[in-house]
Amino acid sequence: MADHDQVLAEFQTVTGNEDIIECIAILEQNDWNLMEAVQLALASSDPEPVPQSIFGDSLPASHQLPEASRSNISFDEAVVGRSVQSLNAERHSVVNFPPAEAAASSVQPEVSFQSFSGFSIRSTTPPRLLNFKIEYRDRTIELSVFDNERVGKLKQLLEQEIGVPASKQNLCGWVSKHDRKVSDERPHLGSSSLERSEIILLCTILLERLSQMYTLNIHFKDNNKMYSVEYPGSKTVQEVKGDVYSMIDVPVSRQVWCGWPDSMDDDRMTLADSGIGFPCHSLEVSAAKPYSRSARTATKSRMKKTHKVMFGDCHPVFYIGSLENALKDALQCSARDRKLLAIYLHHDGSILSNVFCSQVLCSESIVTFLSNSFIIWAWDMTSESNKARLLTMCTQHFGSLAANTVRNIKPDELPLLLVISRNRGTNEVVHAIRGNTTADDMMFSLIHAHESFREQLQAEIQEEDEREARERVKREQDRAYEESLEADRAKAVRQSVANQLPDEPPPNCEEPCTVIRVRCPEGRNLVRRFLASDPLETLLNYIISEGYHINEFKVLATFPRRDLTQLDAKESLQTLKLVPQETVILEEKND
Repeated sequence: MADHDQVLAEFQTVTGNEDIIECIAILEQNDWNLMEAVQLALASSDPEPVPQSIFGDSLPASHQLPEASRSNISFDEAVVGRSVQSLNAERHSVVNFPPAEAAASSVQPEVSFQSFSGFSIRSTTPPRLLNFKIEYRDRTIELSVFDNERVGKLKQLLEQEIGVPASKQNLCGWVSKHDRKVSDERPHLGSSSLERSEIILLCTILLERLSQMYTLNIHFKDNNKMYSVEYPGSKTVQEVKGDVYSMIDVPVSRQVWCGWPDSMDDDRMTLADSGIGFPCHSLEVSAAKPYSRSARTATKSRMKKTHKVMFGDCHPVFYIGSLENALKDALQCSARDRKLLAIYLHHDGSILSNVFCSQVLCSESIVTFLSNSFIIWAWDMTSESNKARLLTMCTQHFGSLAANTVRNIKPDELPLLLVISRNRGTNEVVHAIRGNTTADDMMFSLIHAHESFREQLQAEIQEEDEREARERVKREQDRAYEESLEADRAKAVRQSVANQLPDEPPPNCEEPCTVIRVRCPEGRNLVRRFLASDPLETLLNYIISEGYHINEFKVLATFPRRDLTQLDAKESLQTLKLVPQETVILEEKND
């Protein structure tokens, strides 16, 4: 059976239906059986029932295929090339199959059924059976294929014989009337105007190199270390770079290499077909330097162009950063600021990618809703190394069940949008939107997921508000307690210091005395007499007893200007020339 891409293309050509999503839905409904899908499509577009004879059920016995082979019949290029109108006009025509002697040829039954899949309407020229002799190593493989098959069909049969993937085969020796080369992309073998019914080809295959071991001597320039690693030829360049990441701790995106051939596709090119030296090859790698402003501008410009090609002018803004940081910003914050996390999984090989990106994900209403209610994080699963890294992250953040779900996703089932929520401290996948959905269905799913999320958040917001209110009251109580405690402590200190002060000398004291005036910050003035022989400590203790601790205030003498708290507290007031009177100023310390 043809692969899904080919079946989809043939179905669209026959039915004239340009809506890819609708076509895929019809094909999936019929388990990708092209004949049944076309019957359903034509029946739904035309009230006149499709005659059964067009599919061989009502043909004369001499023209009918064996019952077991009918399920394998599919349209070929003769039908695909016609418009829907011509197909409807000719649906009552007699179907011409290849002559019976062709069906009885040496071709294997499965091959003959597939060649019969190319029935044509009102065709007068039956397919011509081509016999190929393909030389590979010391073998000669004989294959027979009808000329209405593609070159790829020949390679598929050859793959069954020698076990080598068709993509690794190189067929040489084509002979035609007009050119010496026949491209694999030619629609039919017959379109090559092969002038003989027996063609001898030479098949050269990279099988030996695929199984042989390559030794890569990698010089990490940043620390001048050498690494020698061995890989089979089937290892892709991207996988090698991913493994090197674990050795030098430099992400693949920041690795700068020297020694690889130019114009390589890292994801698909293996070491065997990369053109590097065998059995040993030397490479150099270093970490990319931080971008300058001009480099960042150029990179942003390239990214903008890439986004515009795939997503158009209107597209979601993807989160720049790790999955862990995206989870923190989306779900591990206050309930009022919390958003759902949408993880977009992409695969370049999926036929749904371009349609989903351009027609669904980039719909203006969906882009607006996603921007307001979601944080969107994207990951490309095209390469196996990227898929492996994603599985590790899924296991870490969502558990093994979610990781197994992602592991079992096939490329043609992508893209996929996973909606992530958080419930009672656990991240969980609450919804999965597949790439074959419509814009309306996707919007409905997003709105439903968001409403459920908001309902869940209401309870958490209420709990959070109540908890914040309790904590606010507790903080106020603690602050009031600390202030009260500090006041009591200061009062106790003042009282203790006041008890240690000597009595103020009387006005008629015969000993030398001094009068000290203290100007307080709020405008209050304190006046007290001291003995000239009293130490400076007595004056400072008096100031403390009045509520002005010297740790918080400077005690400044007016002339000469000086901070008395910085002087020796054991010196007498007489020695410090604070007699017979002095005015000091209290000033709050800035620190």
